[in-house]
Amino acid sequence: MEKELRTNAKRLSPEEQFQIRKSIIRMSKQGKKVKEIAELLDVSERHVKATRASYKKDGFAGISLKQRGRKAGDGRTLTPDQEKPIRETIVDKNPEQLKLKGCMWTRKNIAELVKQLYGISMPLSTLGYYLERWGFSVQRPIKRAYSTFTFRSPESKGEGRSLCRYSASKLAYSGANCYITKGGKTTTQDRFFISSLGVDSKEIARAIRGHWMVESYHWHLDVTFREDADNTLDKHIAFNLNILRKLSLNTLKLFDVGRKHISITKKRYVLSCNPKKYLTLLLET
Repeated sequence: MEKELRTNAKRLSPEEQFQIRKSIIRMSKQGKKVKEIAELLDVSERHVKATRASYKKDGFAGISLKQRGRKAGDGRTLTPDQEKPIRETIVDKNPEQLKLKGCMWTRKNIAELVKQLYGISMPLSTLGYYLERWGFSVQRPIKRAYSTFTFRSPESKGEGRSLCRYSASKLAYSGANCYITKGGKTTTQDRFFISSLGVDSKEIARAIRGHWMVESYHWHLDVTFREDADNTLDKHIAFNLNILRKLSLNTLKLFDVGRKHISITKKRYVLSCNPKKYLTLLLET
């Protein structure tokens, strides 16, 4: 109970602690002893002695209120003179101009820049505080740089043709303006993609076309062969069925049933109507 009633000076506010220090000096000048002052103010004798020593050494400044913690700028990894060129580089240039990885600034790129300029290895968390203080935040940049590449769609047949112009941006996303002409009518589609690729528009165009080729292949497996509806639980059986479906799909794509512009579904139907005839043709080919 006695412990709970005692004053804990460490938990007091800076202003309250300052008032206690002034009271210690005032009582000391009145001739009171250390033990008496400690009992009256409910502080330790050690604190009384330390306060009197500070006042004797520096006067009133020794016991006055002081700002806690380190001063602004103390203990920083980079000096103000080192920070300025880094800020200017981030604003005026992009990583590719400095032969760094990536097409836009990230904490990792900036850490590499700091190491190149000053030989200092900075943790990414520390660098985040610097960027916040410099006024940089995670956002979509305003400046854009585009390069274009036009190619003909491989699906275009007869009168219909599809021309797509892919724009590679230095913002890690790309845009595609697709012009599709069928039956004398042209329609335009704007498509946007997010990618980690660089600014090579040919490479982006190849990746996009390759992606949709894979999607088209899986679409046939899911819709034409109803692969998603297969409830086979045995992994080996499911794997073998998947191989058979792909083998059948590739065969149907290459096999000519004597009709133009026929879908895979209709090809399956034609083959099922006369399996003996077409099976002989399949084995001969």
